[in-house]
Amino acid sequence: MKFSTRQDIDAPVHAVFEKATDFPRFERVARRRGVALTRTADGNPEGEGTAWDAAFDYRGKARKVSVCMHQVTPCDYLSMVGKSAGVAYEFNIEFVALSPSKSRMVVGLELRPTTLPARLMIQSLKLGKSSLDRKFADGIRKFAEFVKDSGQ
Repeated sequence: MKFSTRQDIDAPVHAVFEKATDFPRFERVARRRGVALTRTADGNPEGEGTAWDAAFDYRGKARKVSVCMHQVTPCDYLSMVGKSAGVAYEFNIEFVALSPSKSRMVVGLELRPTTLPARLMIQSLKLGKSSLDRKFADGIRKFAEFVKDSGQ
C-alpha cells in the first residue's frame, strides 16, 4: 500500500531539509505523546545508520516499531526503512529547490505486509484509503506550515 503527496513550501530547500532532519525535536514530540523511544544506533545527526526503537499503545494494543536511516543526501533526499509486527515500510522524502526561497517536498510511504495477519490488516486499510490519503497529506501540509512559520 502506497501513500504519496507533494507540498510546496515558502522556504529555501536547506531550511526545509534542516527541519526534516531535526531528529532531537521529533524525539521530544514522540516522548510527549507517550512513545517510549530509544536510539539504538548513533550515526551523525542526519546520517545513514541512525536507528530508533519505539514502543507505544495504539487502539488498546502495545506496538513496537524499529526504524533506520537508509539513505541521506543533504538537501536532496532522505529515506528511512523500518519494520513492525508483520509490516515493513519505507518512507522517502525528495527535496526540490523551485527557487532560492521556495521548495517542494515529494513524500512517499510504502507499507509491505510480511505475514498473513498483516496482509489482512493492509487489505482492511485499503477500504479507507481515501481518508488515509487525506490524513497523510494533511500531516505533510502541517509540517510545511511549521517550516514556513519557523523561518519567519
